[in-house]
Amino acid sequence: MARLLILAAIAFLGWLAWKKWLAPQTRSPRQSEDYRRMVRCRECGVHLPADESVRRGDADYCCEAHARNQG
Repeated sequence: MARLLILAAIAFLGWLAWKKWLAPQTRSPRQSEDYRRMVRCRECGVHLPADESVRRGDADYCCEAHARNQG
């Protein structure tokens, strides 16, 4: 019985070590280096990265045509 408990403890510790080893490889988007701020087009509502948007005054648009429509 003692051997079974020791074996179970070793297996559990191995599982914890494996889980901890994998943890740094799974990162959320907010922790990623390529995370970019997103904005919403005022005309159609599509979301896109802020650095790719067309900015007119205080509004963001997904393209020049939508920015012109708001005129």
